[in-house]
Amino acid sequence: MDWKKAITILAVSFFLVNLFMAANLYMRDVINERISGFNTSLEVMNLLKEKGISVKGSLPSKGQDAWWLEVEPRENIMMEGYSREVERGFWNMDAAEVRKIARNFVQEKVGMPSDARFFKQEFDRELKEYRVDFLQVYRDIPIYNSYIKVRIRADGRILVEKNWLKIEGFKGKKREVVLPVVALLKVAELKGRDKPIFVTSIKEGYFSKPVNGEKWQIPPVWRVELDDGEVFYINAFTGERE
Repeated sequence: MDWKKAITILAVSFFLVNLFMAANLYMRDVINERISGFNTSLEVMNLLKEKGISVKGSLPSKGQDAWWLEVEPRENIMMEGYSREVERGFWNMDAAEVRKIARNFVQEKVGMPSDARFFKQEFDRELKEYRVDFLQVYRDIPIYNSYIKVRIRADGRILVEKNWLKIEGFKGKKREVVLPVVALLKVAELKGRDKPIFVTSIKEGYFSKPVNGEKWQIPPVWRVELDDGEVFYINAFTGERE
C-alpha cells in the first residue's frame, strides 16, 4: 500500500469535511442574522410564505438557549395485555376515559415514572385503536426519544412500548439555538417545493436517534409537525436534520 498517498487522501478528506461543516455553520449564522434583523413578525411570515410554508397559530419568535443533555438507557419494554372492560365499552369511551385507562394500565404493568407527562392522544379508525403517548420531561423540557406509547384496541388488547432514559444532566456550555424559522426553512428544503407545507406544531425539546451505548449526549431540537402527521427534528445548534 502507498501509505503516503493514503495519508494524503485522508488529510484532504478531513479538510473537505471540516470545510463543509464550517460552510453550513456560516450559512446558518447568516440566515439567523438576516432573520434577526427583521423588524416585525409580518416580515418573517412573508419570508415563510415565499417558501410555501404556512404555520397554524403563532410562531415562536426565538428559542431558549440550551446545553447538550447527557443520558443513559434505563428501560426498553414492550408488552401486551387484555381488558374485558375495554372490549365491551370500546366504542363508548370518551377521551378522558381513554387517557385514564392508558395511565392506569401503564402504572400497573410497567410503572409510570414521576417525570412522565401526557403528550398526545388520537384515534385511528382504520386500525380501530386509541393511541396515547407520554413523554419524559427534564426541567419542563420534553425529551422526544424517551416515551411511553399505549395502543388500546377494539378487541380489548392493550399494547405498551416504553423507552425511558436516565438523565445525567446538562453538559457543556450553554449556547444560543437557531431561530424556529430557520428550522422551518430546513424542513422546506428537505420537502422540496412540489407543494405547500402546512405546519401544525413547532416546539423546542431534546431528541436523538437510537444509540447503542452506555452514555451519550443528545442535542436540543425543534420538533416540527406537518398537517399530514410527518415529523421533523431539526438540531437547534446546527439547523440540520437529526
